[in-house]
Amino acid sequence: MKTIKLKDETYKALATVLGELTADCGKRLTFDDVIKTLVDLWFKVGRREMIHGIPTDNVATKGKGRVGPFIAGLYTAAVRSAEAAINIMKEKEGKLTPEDIAYLKHVIREGKIAKKFLDEHGIRVKSPLLDSYQMDDQDIKQ
Repeated sequence: MKTIKLKDETYKALATVLGELTADCGKRLTFDDVIKTLVDLWFKVGRREMIHGIPTDNVATKGKGRVGPFIAGLYTAAVRSAEAAINIMKEKEGKLTPEDIAYLKHVIREGKIAKKFLDEHGIRVKSPLLDSYQMDDQDIKQ
């Protein structure tokens, strides 16, 4: 086992990918699983192909503040993670521990914040599930 240093934004990006992969496969994954998946993708697709696929256009929208595609992708992933958290709460109602519920509510809260940010910058992300989810006042304060 090795320890690696990451910048905060890199950690947040990895955490977002972890949430997405966990939601997709339906089982709890680790950061190691995420890194292995990304490394496998790098070798499968090929270094040159991936480098050529990186957008050089640094502006994802013409809205206020202009948001680059990387940031827009991170925030969109947060919205999708919140949707997955809502689905997990509905499917496993009554079977979740208080810690699980607190974590899922945190993910939902972060998703709502991300959706608001995207809306403010002119990036429309359809999420009727997140839009209709009502949080308690206690959930919002946490």
